Amino acid sequence: MLTLFLSLPNIAIALAVGFIAYQQFLLARERFKLDLFEKRYSVFKAIEDYIEVILTYRNVSDDAWAKFLNETRTVLYVFDDDIVQLAKGLREKGVRLREVTAEIKEEDDEAEKTKLQAEKQHLVRAVFDVLMSMDATFAPYLKFKKWHKGFLWEFPYK
Repeated sequence: MLTLFLSLPNIAIALAVGFIAYQQFLLARERFKLDLFEKRYSVFKAIEDYIEVILTYRNVSDDAWAKFLNETRTVLYVFDDDIVQLAKGLREKGVRLREVTAEIKEEDDEAEKTKLQAEKQHLVRAVFDVLMSMDATFAPYLKFKKWHKGFLWEFPYK
C-alpha cells in the first residue's frame, strides 16, 4: 500500500507529460495546416494577380510572366491535380496571348489581323472565366475548420 501511495506522484507526472505531449501533437498538426494554407494562399494570390494583369492590359508583360512562373512553381507540391491543371492552362493561355499580340503588331493583312484579334479576345474571355470560377475551385483548399472549446483543451470538429 505504501508503494502505491509513493508511486502516485510518478503516475500524475506521467499523465501530465502525456497530456502535454498530446497538446503538442495537436498544435504541430494545426501549425502544419497553417503553413500549408499560407503556401496555398500565395499561389492563389499569384494566379489572381496574373489574371488581373491579363484582364487589365490584354497582354502579359515580361515582368508579370516571370512573377507568375516564380510564384506558382510550388503548385505541384501543395495542390491536387485540378489546381495544377488550372495553373498550367493559364501559363499556356499567357504564352499564346503573348504570341497573338506579337503577331497582330506584325500582321499587314486586315483579315488575318481581325482573326488574330478574335483569338486574343477569346483567350482573354477564357481567362475571365477562370477568374469567375476561382473561388469555387480554391475553396476546398483554403478553408479553416471551426474549433470547439473544451474544459482543458480545444479540438477541431467538422
